[in-house]
Amino acid sequence: MKGLLLGISDVETSETGLVVAIALLCVALCPRLKCFLAAFGCVVFDQALQWRRIEAECMTRPIHVWLVGAYMFAMMSFMSCAAAAKQCKCPDTNVSCVQQTRESSRSKGILALATVLPMCLFVWSGLGMYWLDEALDPDTQCLQKGTQPSITFVVACLILSGCEAFLCAVITGQAWVVSQSVARGSAAVMAIADADFMQRWGVPKPVLQEDLSRGLSPAQIDTLPCGEGSASGERCVICLFPVVGDEPVRKLPACSHSFHRSCVDQWLLRSASCPTCKAAVVVE
Repeated sequence: MKGLLLGISDVETSETGLVVAIALLCVALCPRLKCFLAAFGCVVFDQALQWRRIEAECMTRPIHVWLVGAYMFAMMSFMSCAAAAKQCKCPDTNVSCVQQTRESSRSKGILALATVLPMCLFVWSGLGMYWLDEALDPDTQCLQKGTQPSITFVVACLILSGCEAFLCAVITGQAWVVSQSVARGSAAVMAIADADFMQRWGVPKPVLQEDLSRGLSPAQIDTLPCGEGSASGERCVICLFPVVGDEPVRKLPACSHSFHRSCVDQWLLRSASCPTCKAAVVVE
């Protein structure tokens, strides 16, 4: 980094030594990603100072402003993308479907922000390329005087900004897909969750729609026969508790096996076969 080396060798440039000291202190105190990013921000600030010191007649475009703006956009894109990446993980089993629904608006806000910021970073990178091309025009006095700072750092920032914008866009797109899948899967589970379900199994947990791809829809499950249990003490093979007379029971039409309705309904969401004999469930 020519601009940084020139600043260190220049006795009149005391800011560079301070910036480098702060950067090294950040890395020494906490050698983590955030501290390395803070140290990189110090280097960006130093490079901006190098560009700012160019004579006014040489500065055709404010490259120093672009450097600071690129760093700010990159950091905001990184944080929003990291928050959106959590949407790509498997649903949190410690969060209920009700809580998932309440937090859906907040999640959509995070995803929207993670979508807009990479686009802004990409546009800002294009603007930086245009400014740099004009600032380094052979006809300008900057090249004639030999006072131009290192362009390698600026070009590297341009490449990194473009790559980060693309990567964040891919991650955010995947996060949107996962978020919609969780919303649809949780809606299907909530459709079969009644008072008996809550009492027997508790508050339902969010699931991906892909986990329910081999099962029946809530509307199809609702068409299956349903009645009350008998006093024979027959056990439900899903929960292993006996079926008593006043409990809702669902009888599968193809094999005539009976189960607690709340037990077999969530089974049928994931599999369209009988849990006992594996016979296909026929929907009327």
